[in-house]
Amino acid sequence: SEKVKTLLSNARFGRLSCQSDPYSTLLRDSEHVKEDVLNEQIPMKNAYETQLVQLEELIIQQRKQVQTLKIALDNTEKRFILLAEELEKERKEKDRLQTYQSQLLLAQEEKFQLRNE
Repeated sequence: SEKVKTLLSNARFGRLSCQSDPYSTLLRDSEHVKEDVLNEQIPMKNAYETQLVQLEELIIQQRKQVQTLKIALDNTEKRFILLAEELEKERKEKDRLQTYQSQLLLAQEEKFQLRNE
């Protein structure tokens, strides 16, 4: 009865005497490994595809951000040019007013000197 239990157990787990050949054991095990590898590859493929989709979405998002930043930079550059022109106008006006003020002071000094003479 013990031998029968051992034979049934060996038959159940694929360890019959005819399976004691290393080559046949290797073939049997390789079938299990193939199934395991195939079952593992499907989720890995899905993970890679998901990562690829996420990467593509990130690239699209960053391109949009670059465009937004380019527009903001162009607007800032235009405002800078306008401010520089305005400052230049103010500087010229200040120089003109200083020149006019100097001329007025000279004219007043001449009048004062003429009165004193």
